[in-house]
Amino acid sequence: MITNLSLMAAVLAALASMSSAAPPSATSSSSSPSSSPPIAPPLLPLPAFNGTFVNIFPPRDAIAPTDTVLAKKWISEINMSTVANFPVVSFTAAGDPQNAKAVPPEACDWTVSGCINKDLVTCPLGVWGLTYDDGPTDFSAQLYDALDKTNQKATLFYIGGNVIQNWQAARRACAAGHQIASHTWSHHPSTSLTNEQFIAEVKYTELAIQELCGFRPKYFRPPYGDIDNRIRSLLWEMGYTNVIWDYDTDDWKLPPGGSMSDQMVDQEFSKWIASASNDTTGHITLEHELYQSSVDAAIRNLPKIQATWK
Repeated sequence: MITNLSLMAAVLAALASMSSAAPPSATSSSSSPSSSPPIAPPLLPLPAFNGTFVNIFPPRDAIAPTDTVLAKKWISEINMSTVANFPVVSFTAAGDPQNAKAVPPEACDWTVSGCINKDLVTCPLGVWGLTYDDGPTDFSAQLYDALDKTNQKATLFYIGGNVIQNWQAARRACAAGHQIASHTWSHHPSTSLTNEQFIAEVKYTELAIQELCGFRPKYFRPPYGDIDNRIRSLLWEMGYTNVIWDYDTDDWKLPPGGSMSDQMVDQEFSKWIASASNDTTGHITLEHELYQSSVDAAIRNLPKIQATWK
């Protein structure tokens, strides 16, 4: 049976023994730290909130500005001498790097080569990392209802602009003890941003979560999984750990985002469950609370996951 603890906690707790200083050699293998006993996110009293944010935030979906007083302060606090020197990557309208062949291997660009470097990609054997991206949304309440029914905790990678727009759902998730993590302010590919833009994207998201829930997140997932050593080194400077995934449900391709059918998403879960006895690691899944269709898929398949992994 699945535990009532945050599934990511088994892996996240293992990070306590890992240094955030110089990174180890990059690798293309999907590995993760060994497990520690699961630790649920602490249930802390939420700060008072009357529905109006004290701080001024950027427009939703717009790249966070770098010329505000707050942004300038955050940027000045980063030791840029520790940041890896790789160029900003240009992307096509379809969301692909314009010149992937020009990206040097030492950049360890996940989008280009699947390279990982101190990223969390899998869980300990037998553990399922239950994660949902792109919230909070108008559909989040239905997902949280389903999680509440079995006292199930999850890791929620929040978009900063969505936190401002759907703060009631975000505050509910914080109060329930879910692991709240960062997914940038505007959901642009991370490597397409300058150092200063990326810092502002992360810090504005952090500020929104802190004002609403009383804590700053420690974990980050890049939109589209797009990350390289330049972005990683900025994250380390800001005290974050990067989380990828090894199982993609493809639920982001469900309508209205694409033409994938419910049956095709369900088949992915069935395939993973059928092969679970042959696993050599646990897994971290990519799911979304983005659409009604993706939330429906998450709710529909949650009991199957709970019956197979802990």
